[in-house]
Amino acid sequence: MSIAPGYFDYPRRRRGLDHDRFEHRYLMTGTPRRWPNGKAVALCISAPVEFFPMDMPRAPLNPPGGMERPGVSFWDFTLRDYGNRVGIYRLIRSFKAAGVRATAAMNAEVATRYPFLLEKLLEHDWEIAASGLDMGNLHHGDVPEARERELVEQSFDILRRESGQPVKGWFSPAQSQSKVTPDLVAQSGGVYLSDFSNDDAPYWMNTSGGRIVSLPLTYELSDRRFLFLQNQPLDQWEAQNVEAMDYLVAEAREKGARMFSFSVTPWIIGQPYRMAALERVLERLLSHPDVWAATGAEIAEAWTAMDTSA
Repeated sequence: MSIAPGYFDYPRRRRGLDHDRFEHRYLMTGTPRRWPNGKAVALCISAPVEFFPMDMPRAPLNPPGGMERPGVSFWDFTLRDYGNRVGIYRLIRSFKAAGVRATAAMNAEVATRYPFLLEKLLEHDWEIAASGLDMGNLHHGDVPEARERELVEQSFDILRRESGQPVKGWFSPAQSQSKVTPDLVAQSGGVYLSDFSNDDAPYWMNTSGGRIVSLPLTYELSDRRFLFLQNQPLDQWEAQNVEAMDYLVAEAREKGARMFSFSVTPWIIGQPYRMAALERVLERLLSHPDVWAATGAEIAEAWTAMDTSA
């Protein structure tokens, strides 16, 4: 079989990356920088606050945590709904006791279906970030751009109206994007996006709506991946989050500002047998004097002030 001429031609092949979304960067050789008050590591605590429709589609992809049984699954729905009925309020209490503000990566549908939940998050000074309409409307390459634009705009508009906050951040539901999602987020007034796991410090992302900050998501250590998808032991989740922070703090003291995102899911970590582990992890992460706990918007603002493009 012969190979057609031009089969291996690729016009964007070059040194570094084959796209212009962001520049390739070697973090280990970067200029040392510090967060406010000289802190070494920024800790962003986030919780996805989601609505899973009982009849949500399973194509072209089923999101992590999506319905597992065929048809209308009350079993799946009620497990996820546990997070909005019970788990989230445990997180609110634990974060308040630890003295930290958290970022709620919220489906807009939650704000309209559960106004009491949103009210409690605002009462306890959580940041509200946009995370699409609901878990049945994901962002991917098969969604027409006009439809995706509508989803992004709806998400921001509803959350801004219901929360009264400027809503500057975006977490794609299921960490799924199309090729134009960052552009639509920026055009809707988003300042930062937290979807990618390819760094340990923020970086600039280019979009058709201007530059925005990419806040790396430590998905590898999230409870959704570690406890739910991989079914790993709870004590290992606890130990590895602590070890990761210990290492980042030591590295940041030498190399410059780092970021650690601590993502916890109300219907997973909010179960009564897991809450003690969560609170122990929080205590250890915050025990470092070099750690600055902040919301996504605060971290994006501080990174922008550093003028890292220089």
